[in-house]
Amino acid sequence: MKHLAFDVSYFCHRGFHSTGNLKYNGIGTGAIQSFLTAVYFHCKKFKVYSPLFAFDSRKNYRKAIFPGYKNRQPANYQEELNRLEIFKQIAIIRKVILPAIGFKNVFLQTGIEADDIMAKLVRDNPHQIIILTGDEDLLQLVDQCSWYSPKTETLINEKTFREKYGIAPKDWKIVKALAGCSSDKIPGISGVGEKTVLKYLTGSLGENTVKMMDIKNQQQEMKKNNSILVDLPFPKTDSFKIQNNEFSQEGFKEICNQFGLKKLVENTDRWEKIF
Repeated sequence: MKHLAFDVSYFCHRGFHSTGNLKYNGIGTGAIQSFLTAVYFHCKKFKVYSPLFAFDSRKNYRKAIFPGYKNRQPANYQEELNRLEIFKQIAIIRKVILPAIGFKNVFLQTGIEADDIMAKLVRDNPHQIIILTGDEDLLQLVDQCSWYSPKTETLINEKTFREKYGIAPKDWKIVKALAGCSSDKIPGISGVGEKTVLKYLTGSLGENTVKMMDIKNQQQEMKKNNSILVDLPFPKTDSFKIQNNEFSQEGFKEICNQFGLKKLVENTDRWEKIF
């Protein structure tokens, strides 16, 4: 593999919950510090030193198609404040930090999610990318890439996917379309989850069961309604040109000093060595 594709929002949300209270000169830095630490750690782990950074757009084409898509309301006022703070730090990472360090592959497209960007990168650069995310929707791509979950430290490729699920990666979007996705607020067939759909696709679901009849009666409608929500990449996704990075020691030190990242600035030589 030649590149690591980072789901920036995933890493920032994950890191914020452990370092969210960090501030420097009144600016929140918890997500920033945890994200940069993760970039260095995973590039070293996989010995792949060409990171690609995919960002979510605030505007979302899928939401225009289905207003309930990812319609998650904050549980309380503090959760809403945390969400806004994470967005703020993600914007700083994209606009200020990554360009200053010399990372060239910073990808954002209006209306498009990070999932779509990573999917397009994979389809345009087959067998060259490891995707780093917690989003299992991207498993539909592992015929042409590897998928890694930092949370569970699980690496999945086409071989291990087929062994685990018994279907081809391209059929994973059928699983999502029929079972729905609770995290994205996509409704599926009532009472039918991923395990049931997998049994259906592998021929191990009882022929005369209620769930079999529900799938047969509703699958066409569910595919029609949900395919555009779960299929990656979204049709309007642009292609992105991968460039060589130009690490700036001066820029890295300046960023570390600006945001009080003392532990990182002490490792400037290590960063320069690998990037």
